[in-house]
Amino acid sequence: MEETCKILSQKHKLTLYTNQKNTSKKDKKYFKKIVKTPFVPSQNILIQTLQIQTTLKKQARIMATNINKEFNIALIHPCLYTQAPFLLRYIKIPKIYFFQETKREFYEKTSFDYWKPKRLFARIIRSSIKETDRINTKSVDTIITNSQFSSYLLKKIYKKNSFTIQPLKRSKKTKTREIDSRKILSIGAINYLKGHHISAQVVNRHYSFSILGNGMEKRYPIKNNFHIKLKQNLTTLQLKKHLQKAKVFLANQINEPMGIATIEAISKDISIVGLNLAGTSEIIKHGLNGFLTQIKSYKKQKKEIKKILSERKNFMSIETQENWSELTKKLYIIIENEHNLS
Repeated sequence: MEETCKILSQKHKLTLYTNQKNTSKKDKKYFKKIVKTPFVPSQNILIQTLQIQTTLKKQARIMATNINKEFNIALIHPCLYTQAPFLLRYIKIPKIYFFQETKREFYEKTSFDYWKPKRLFARIIRSSIKETDRINTKSVDTIITNSQFSSYLLKKIYKKNSFTIQPLKRSKKTKTREIDSRKILSIGAINYLKGHHISAQVVNRHYSFSILGNGMEKRYPIKNNFHIKLKQNLTTLQLKKHLQKAKVFLANQINEPMGIATIEAISKDISIVGLNLAGTSEIIKHGLNGFLTQIKSYKKQKKEIKKILSERKNFMSIETQENWSELTKKLYIIIENEHNLS
């Protein structure tokens, strides 16, 4: 969102409507006006579910009334609480929804704790949110995804078509990427879906492995591994510095549509080793700009990753770069073709 808004703000006057209490300093650069309607839900899941269906819904109606009066088009991003926001239902002007993923707690049956009683009970209480997400998604015609995997899920679950725009550019130029197992990096929230536990299998005293991310699931299997350097609550600048120093990036996310951290890493002089799964396999082309390991068992996957790290010292890679300007150009084309706006 940030990079797209940065480019759009050069030609257009942007206004941000948000339910978040705090916004970043960068938002003030790109938006002429920021309208905050903070939603602060209870930590109790039953009360929170009721608040989502009453308070959050009401806030969306009020926001939509103002948006319908003042603006030509609305670019709508996912909601933290309902995934597809209520705004999709109430905004009547031309609108585009940036779909990234489903409400995973309801659809991700491969999740490591999907069938645990606590999660099952939570899904029963929150079942109305699943229906809200479905209705809201059905309320918009123009949807943009950032991966073919997301488009597949959108079609399968919501029966909706979409445009796929990826912020990537591959060139015919090649460069030599070094594979140095002494500087391995993994980025993302400290939970099973980010796959750090898969990456951690290869770590021993011969490897320098850093994980950058926040939060920590209970009994997560990397807690007591003294070979791992865990760095949390880092600024954007600190993250970039770690990316500049790394030589290998392990992208073992589970069913992630389009990993921004993986895109940033592949844009640097970093060798990527990732799972042949979901959006990761769209970013990485095996042997061309990185390496993919097959999903078998953890034991076999560990061998595959170690083999790549030990046998490959460097390889010729096609250049792959972030390309947000191209994404914005394609967005303009969709706006013009779908909504007759220029």
